[in-house]
Amino acid sequence: MDVHVLTRAPGDRRVSTVQEGVYLHYVPTYQQPDKEINFLSWVLQFNLALADAGQEVLAAYPGRNWILHAHDWLVAYGARELQESARVPLVATIHATEAGRNHGLHNRIQQAIHHIESGLVNGADRLICCSRYMEEEIRRLFQPRSEITVIPNGVRPIPPVPPCRDSQTILFVGRLVVEKGVQVLLAALARLKRLYPGARLIVAGAGPYAGELQTMANNLGLADRVEFTGFVSEEVRNRLLARSRVAVFPSLYEPFGIVALEAMAAGIPVIVSRTGGLAEVVEDNRTGLTFNPGDVADLERRLVTIFQNPDLAAELGRSGQARVYRDYTWEAVARQTLALYRGVLRENSLIAS
Repeated sequence: MDVHVLTRAPGDRRVSTVQEGVYLHYVPTYQQPDKEINFLSWVLQFNLALADAGQEVLAAYPGRNWILHAHDWLVAYGARELQESARVPLVATIHATEAGRNHGLHNRIQQAIHHIESGLVNGADRLICCSRYMEEEIRRLFQPRSEITVIPNGVRPIPPVPPCRDSQTILFVGRLVVEKGVQVLLAALARLKRLYPGARLIVAGAGPYAGELQTMANNLGLADRVEFTGFVSEEVRNRLLARSRVAVFPSLYEPFGIVALEAMAAGIPVIVSRTGGLAEVVEDNRTGLTFNPGDVADLERRLVTIFQNPDLAAELGRSGQARVYRDYTWEAVARQTLALYRGVLRENSLIAS
């Protein structure tokens, strides 16, 4: 099976290459470089470029059975255009929804994105999402006609780290946006410092909420206890994991939670909010600890549990790591995805005959 990936070019030149047997086509948008346009217009122009590039790829390999696989709304227009013009089946993976991210639709841009998502969901021949939580959200928002298959995200192997029994460092990794809940973690740290004055927090990530979080840390008297690193590479992330006693992911909305899996893969005990896909990945008191989303006192209690029980923390780390390498490898994800592709091709051939 040949795999061709169409994605955005970093510059204004189209480039095609092959990496590990996968054909990569970097496609520049049709946006005029000397004029600014709004975001949705840029998305439309990018999709026009994707559709044209896709047509060229399909034409270069006549007589093959193709499947289109679109990931989220940003490529919906291009995918639907290729689906209809080339008469090939379309699989769509929905990673998150605009309504879910924003707890509703509050302006015209959000409503427009929701409309595009709806077109992709209801035009696809098969749907994939990463958790049962997301499956329920898709059904509630869009009432899709097609079957939904839950295939979780996978993680690459991460070097295991020994338990840091003496460390009082807490680690968060992720985008700095409201729904990731770092504000809840800061408030919990402010309470925790009464029992553990040496407790520190590393916030690894970047995003539009960073400034407000830094202001909040200062206002809570945590300026000397919180380190904001900005975006970090995988190598730096692994070094931070090795320094940390526990990794915390306090999301208010989380379709899956791949950063929690990455911490678990390294053998670090995790504390996650009991929401969305995180609640499916982490089993409380077995592969990690969970707390009620947004509940500062509950999160503080869970942090105290880790700090006071090093043996429990080590066992949670081992159990979490075993769960990841049993259920969340990319090999497992690939097998499930390939089985879905084969099913779609069988169904398409039956319809054609």
